[in-house]
Amino acid sequence: MPPYPEVREVLSSLKQKGAVVAILSNGDPDMLADAVAAAGLHGMFEAVLSVAAVGSFKPARPVYQLASDHFRFADAQEISFNRQSLGHCRRQGALVSTVVWVNRAGAPDEYPELAPDRVVGDLRGILAPAG
Repeated sequence: MPPYPEVREVLSSLKQKGAVVAILSNGDPDMLADAVAAAGLHGMFEAVLSVAAVGSFKPARPVYQLASDHFRFADAQEISFNRQSLGHCRRQGALVSTVVWVNRAGAPDEYPELAPDRVVGDLRGILAPAG
């Protein structure tokens, strides 16, 4: 499955700005490795983390702690979580400071009680200043 057209550009820009870029997924490690390779994104991520390492699934707190522990963040609030679905973003006291919903389809908010910090139309939106 090819990535969306802006993905490589945005990942490169984030990395140039010093961001640590990773995948945190409910997927199996082998499936994630295959997906990254098939998308031609090998080498674009500092880590590809699977919930298999903690034996749980999002939105369980240990999943988000996995990313914090992997990168040795003193404070898990340094994580910005960017995804297309809001379902796991804020549940169970997720350890992320910023939630950006990549709402490509302009879908209605399915979790109004778990509002994101920002909504963007594609990944380019995360490069723009908030506000």
